[in-house]
Amino acid sequence: MLPLVWLILVIFIAGCTHSDKKISNLNDSTRTQKLDPINSIQINGYSVTPKATIKFDTIDKAGTDTLDLVICGDYVYDPFGPVYDKSQLSSSILRKFDIISRIDTMANDTIELQILKHGSSKMIFYFDHDSEASRHSCILKGEIYDRDIEFANGVKIGMSLRSFYGKIFSNFPDTLLKDFKVIILTSCVESIEHIYSFESDKLISVKFKTDTYWKVDY
Repeated sequence: MLPLVWLILVIFIAGCTHSDKKISNLNDSTRTQKLDPINSIQINGYSVTPKATIKFDTIDKAGTDTLDLVICGDYVYDPFGPVYDKSQLSSSILRKFDIISRIDTMANDTIELQILKHGSSKMIFYFDHDSEASRHSCILKGEIYDRDIEFANGVKIGMSLRSFYGKIFSNFPDTLLKDFKVIILTSCVESIEHIYSFESDKLISVKFKTDTYWKVDY
């Protein structure tokens, strides 16, 4: 009788040990997936997942209240949708802007600029119809402050930081929400920068800067 009791006890202990091992392995696997998912990047020690649509390239900076992401998606070049000629402005989501065409002299040549103004917001567009030019934005300069201006991906002045991150990340931990007050999106070709500034968790301005050597003003 005694050997039988010992046999049952050994089988029971082995079964529990095997079950614990399976649970431990499952937890390790789950933990690995959360911390290092496919296509994730590391920001300040945390794993985040950029949306495929932004075509993430690299992190240019992550610190001192500023996060700078280099991306290649359409949005960084065309934040107001595809507008490639001045004739498209009045039917685009920029139709609320007053638009004035202006001829300027640059590098011993004359160019036509489109000056857009609405409320406190203003932008300068230059449409280059060179078919051999590399991918670039038609925006030379811009400052957006008004809540009623639409962006192609739903970004708008007054939105929360959490909502903004939801536009560019499919996974972004709450722990990082207070780390950055300025988020910069930089294009991977022919540089344009979007500078999103937040105050008290709300988007207060978006500015556009390009690396053009032209000195243009509104």
